[in-house]
Amino acid sequence: MIEEVTAVDEYTVKFILENPYAPFIKNLAMFATMIVSPEAVKEYGEDIFKNPVGTGAFKFVEWVRDDHITVEANEDYWDGRPYLDELIFTVIPNNQTRLLELEDGNIHLMEGLNPTDIKRVRANEELELLEAPGLNVGYIALHNEKKPFDNKQVRKAMNYAINKEEIAEYLMGGQATVAKGPLPPTIWSYDDSLEGYPYDPDEAKRLLAEAGYEDGFEFTLRTYSAPRSYNPVGARLATAVQQYLSQVGIKANIEQLEWGTYIEEGKAGKHTAAFFGWIADNGDPDNFLNVFFNSANRGSTNRAFYVNEKVDQLLEAAQQITDEAKREEIYQEVQQIIVDDAPFVFLNHMKMQIPIRKNVENYVLYPTNNKYFHKVWLAQ
Repeated sequence: MIEEVTAVDEYTVKFILENPYAPFIKNLAMFATMIVSPEAVKEYGEDIFKNPVGTGAFKFVEWVRDDHITVEANEDYWDGRPYLDELIFTVIPNNQTRLLELEDGNIHLMEGLNPTDIKRVRANEELELLEAPGLNVGYIALHNEKKPFDNKQVRKAMNYAINKEEIAEYLMGGQATVAKGPLPPTIWSYDDSLEGYPYDPDEAKRLLAEAGYEDGFEFTLRTYSAPRSYNPVGARLATAVQQYLSQVGIKANIEQLEWGTYIEEGKAGKHTAAFFGWIADNGDPDNFLNVFFNSANRGSTNRAFYVNEKVDQLLEAAQQITDEAKREEIYQEVQQIIVDDAPFVFLNHMKMQIPIRKNVENYVLYPTNNKYFHKVWLAQ
């Protein structure tokens, strides 16, 4: 993709690309594509990630694995010294424990709020609930190269069999919207003509019979335990899905794995079906569609191991066009194909919700879920 990189002067870098690549500028804003200090790489080598060096508002102090990360104000930050002297990111695995710590004033803000605790937060005079639409999607990746999910009719049946409206309303506490396809409605190029897969167990049974599975089938459904921002209820979602599938004759045996193992085996395709999700890195549709469905990403982010040559061609064409109107046309065509192929069970888009102490000032909730503390301060 990148043919050459040159430093024009102290504050300017020039990239020469091998081909036109429309998402390039937005991709540069992602954490994974930030320019790294060559001196730091030489000094730390493979341990560079344990000794991060950057130009941000805060400087790294220490990282105690599974406990906390501490950073301090960068006195020489180009946009002015931050108001806060120090930031501590504390690991608290349990949502309830985390909320108790927030209520007691031991922490100032948190992620991972249970939908059932929303009223509790709103009733607390010392807390505020920040809310915004999310750029995310939760889904079940159906391994398209493994039986029975190599059959499109079966994949469609899976989508019809699950009552996503009930999940969004009751399990997610009304804080989710039903996914009708792979893109959240908050992103440009979203196709609002998509009907998705409304709950229709009779249609699911018909499709199963048509595919030769009139009596249903049995498979292993993988899940994780810890809540995610696109799935705040963790493994409870798998239990709900299991119950819906049983009503159309599909037996899902739930297998729960530790997160690190879960991701590695998901990349390797060791699952038959597994829960995953995605939060936008940069707000470009390519960051969803190319990530999920480009066949070149099998073994990485294409967890459905989905292959469609036309989709590959369309995604490549959209990357090389800078006219957003034309890109939008292509992405809407891709969405139609994807929904018809049903490589995923499209589940939901979660609203972003961050409870904070009311003395935290100027904290902004970003749809990409990035955290910026440069302009944040604590009121007395």
